Amino acid sequence: MRVKDRFAEHDWQRDGVILAVLLLLGFLYFAKVGTLVPGPTPAENEAIASSKTLLSIVNNPLNAPHKLLQYGVQKAGFDSIAVLRVVSGAFAILLVVTFHRLVRKWYSKRIALLTTCLLATSSWLLAIGRSATPNILLSSWFFVIFLLLWFRHSRNVKLAPPLLLLSLTALLYIPGTVYLVGLIAIWYATSAPTFFRFMKKLPITTGLIAGGLLLAPLIISFVRQPSLLSDWLLLPDQLTIGDFLQNIRGLGTTFFYQSLPNPEFWLGRLPLLDALTGTMVLLGVYSYRFHLRMERTPLLALVILLGIIVIGAAGPQLVFLLLPFVYVLVASGLAYLLERWFNVFPRNPVARALGTTLVSVAVIFAGYYHLNRYFVAWPNAPETKAIHSIEK
Repeated sequence: MRVKDRFAEHDWQRDGVILAVLLLLGFLYFAKVGTLVPGPTPAENEAIASSKTLLSIVNNPLNAPHKLLQYGVQKAGFDSIAVLRVVSGAFAILLVVTFHRLVRKWYSKRIALLTTCLLATSSWLLAIGRSATPNILLSSWFFVIFLLLWFRHSRNVKLAPPLLLLSLTALLYIPGTVYLVGLIAIWYATSAPTFFRFMKKLPITTGLIAGGLLLAPLIISFVRQPSLLSDWLLLPDQLTIGDFLQNIRGLGTTFFYQSLPNPEFWLGRLPLLDALTGTMVLLGVYSYRFHLRMERTPLLALVILLGIIVIGAAGPQLVFLLLPFVYVLVASGLAYLLERWFNVFPRNPVARALGTTLVSVAVIFAGYYHLNRYFVAWPNAPETKAIHSIEK
């Protein structure tokens, strides 16, 4: 095919939509990123200091993907708090794009778009995605699931194995990710040979060797500083059954009723989910009773259960770990709601359009609520101003 024909057949409209979406996401996560609040928090100062030199990263390689990007930014001469926060924003945008791609495989275009809008505009993702701390990496569990499903359905037998192994190795530098990787290894232990049966040995061997070399600094750091191992495993100094149960009870409260005070990331003691999102979560959990035989159902259930256990042991500050999966339940709830509505009006286009419009308007209002909560109410709260000191 000639170049002119390829140019004419290219889907420029799709490219335009993708560009517009990326620009909108860039505006959400980069606009006023350095001026919305007075200055960096102590946690941001600590994160920036830990990524100033390669030696400091080698001494403590936990959260290395975030630290290396911040190091590169500082090495290039951009050391303003705004640019350093952009690193987290890039990870947040990657999460939103990955979320849309995965949800689009499971649900309709409409549901994927609506749920992705709820995720992208949620005040909790804006908070951690516009912070210089590596908290955005707590969402890495979702990347692991995405990589796994991409690998299972990938037709590129040369690139898929090394890319999967290298990506998982990089994600293992993030505390807590080892639990999910271990769970997946156990879950697919019997069927794993089938995945690799038609793949050539050279790409697999290359990926294993490169992954081992990439993981070596992490292992060496554990030998030199055994205390880092407990941080990597998210193990608290001490844990009682009472603390564990209290953390799990507080998890539901944090989502739906009242969160613990944390002015660095959210406003007062407001719950993380709004009324619409919380309702869709409950409806999504209910709807999965009709999809128990789907391949993703037991996997998602195990991942969420594992996340609850980890948060119960390590504390509610790790709640961000579960939130992307909570929005998968939101997608299921929205899909179930519209499906019930369409079943009531199977041939009435006006009623079907009305149902879709009402749900879309509800999503717009939920997004507006979170945007107002983050960009207006949160930065003007006295507690927020107090923790964001002006001195760097």
